[in-house]
Amino acid sequence: MSATMKLDEQQRFYDERWKNYQFANRAKLERCAAILGAIAELKLNQPEIVELGCGSGWLTGILGAFGKATGVELSSVAVAQARERYPSARFLQADLASWQYPAEQFDLVVSHEVFEHLEDQSRHLEVAHGLLRRGGYLVLTTPNKPIYDHMAARGQMPMQPIENWIDKSTLRRMVRKYFQIVRLTTIRAFPCLGLFRVIDYFAVRALAERMRLRPVFERFVCARGGGLHLFLVARKE
Repeated sequence: MSATMKLDEQQRFYDERWKNYQFANRAKLERCAAILGAIAELKLNQPEIVELGCGSGWLTGILGAFGKATGVELSSVAVAQARERYPSARFLQADLASWQYPAEQFDLVVSHEVFEHLEDQSRHLEVAHGLLRRGGYLVLTTPNKPIYDHMAARGQMPMQPIENWIDKSTLRRMVRKYFQIVRLTTIRAFPCLGLFRVIDYFAVRALAERMRLRPVFERFVCARGGGLHLFLVARKE
């Protein structure tokens, strides 16, 4: 879809999208597990957390288990619902591109499947950097462009107003302008490119399952770019 859709059109789309939203699906929960695992590894003590583009607010609600959590979302409908469902967290309605954000107030910024829906992705990273205190962290997930391109060509992708997928090398280059990269990999193994088009992935996975090595095998696949989503942990110096 168009990368130049007007802001009010985007807001109407997301108001409608979130109006009847109820639950996170399995894919969202798998990404959530990866995000929470990364946060646990950082061993932050009661961090102040902000989720950019929080949608219905379910992840912000979970993040509140780690520290004081704030969610920021374009859709006023989603924000109203989130405030009702997750009263322990704080929710703000704002356009991330023009948000007059509070500088250096947070220890952790989470961006979960939002980056690809933005026209100005550099601005998103700039905002994340500005929100963080020195030594704070950004945890970000976004679609892995080569795999999403493959899926889109097969008509397998529901599209949102802006779909601006990027690859691993592009994300690395963009992030290095603002942060030190701690980890950049892929998650949720989905082998449809490169080596994984040649070998019988599912047969190998079944063998790994029988040998009780499936997690090791899937980490191997993801480390080589065979995951559906890019997964970034980066630190503000």
